[in-house]
Amino acid sequence: MSVNDGDKGISSSGHAQLVGAFSTGPGAHAEVGDITVPGTPAQESATRRELMELLRQFIAELQRSGHPDRADLIEATEDVQEELTTAAPRPGKLKTMAKGLAAAVAGTTSLAALAAAIEQAIGRF
Repeated sequence: MSVNDGDKGISSSGHAQLVGAFSTGPGAHAEVGDITVPGTPAQESATRRELMELLRQFIAELQRSGHPDRADLIEATEDVQEELTTAAPRPGKLKTMAKGLAAAVAGTTSLAALAAAIEQAIGRF
């Protein structure tokens, strides 16, 4: 049996009853999805500007680095910039792209720090 609370991001299964944010019963299992609270247009604009600046810094650092995949990573970063400039950027796509960048540069301290800052900013988007 599976129970879903509609649009609140909580689902449960396994002879479970959904009560508020709790899943109860034998073998109960609950999962909570991402719950997004939209910000104001000014906050979204500030976050976009911050992200674009971080992405510019990331590209500049990649260009200075000797990373063996820097050309591909620059192209991937430009893809993130392109998604960010659309009328309605998709947060899930941005998060996936940022995780890929972070994983690719995990061994390079300066790039990893910028990638972490990008992921954090996208988390606020």
